[in-house]
Amino acid sequence: SSALSISNWTYTPGSLPGTGVANFPVGFAGATKLALNGGAAINGSALQLTHGTQFESASVFYIPKTLPNNGFNSDFDFDLGKGEGDGFTFTLQNNHISSVGGTGDGLGYSGIPNSAAIKFDLHSNAGEGTNSAGVYINGALPTVPSVDITPSGVNLHSGHTFHAHIQYRADTPSAINLTITDLTVYKVFEATFTPDIHGIPSLYQGFVGFTAGTGETPSSIKILNWTYVRLLYTSPSPR
Repeated sequence: SSALSISNWTYTPGSLPGTGVANFPVGFAGATKLALNGGAAINGSALQLTHGTQFESASVFYIPKTLPNNGFNSDFDFDLGKGEGDGFTFTLQNNHISSVGGTGDGLGYSGIPNSAAIKFDLHSNAGEGTNSAGVYINGALPTVPSVDITPSGVNLHSGHTFHAHIQYRADTPSAINLTITDLTVYKVFEATFTPDIHGIPSLYQGFVGFTAGTGETPSSIKILNWTYVRLLYTSPSPR
């Protein structure tokens, strides 16, 4: 018989099965290659989207065009303060690096063409509820349809820190999978959306990032860290 030992090992996140693109795993201090629009700023190590004032609209996009044909994984932690209004999105778009959408229920996203967005919504403007998620395309107002997060036990108004995992698979069937984890009480929300984003003009040559908006109710919305990894699989997808 013989003994086999491994003395050390390193693994670079994003090296398999894809390739890393946006890589801010410990925060944004000193970060480059980010376009900050509409008041968005780096505050310490956090990406500050809104600042606790009314009627804000902001966006942040990673400057290199990064969207892949095959799909992506994206992970980030976020802090919504008291979680009052209105909310934010994770957005893919091929309009312009400085694109910013509407305030309030627009979540800094509405009106951005050639785009898709996953929303994290704190305020009910059109019956979507005060704790909801959803996917919208081509700058549609991100209100309804939406999915109520509340039955999962995840409450975006709790003041806790949350982790989001988003995966888009462009193989058949095309799907966006969203997981939100409350890092204090470890409740988990999961949802799968099947938007038709294949027909969005040149989306796969566009930008990736975040938008946020407030209305009459202010809030402080922060992204604490972020990684974005392009998937390189070919069909059939690996099991």
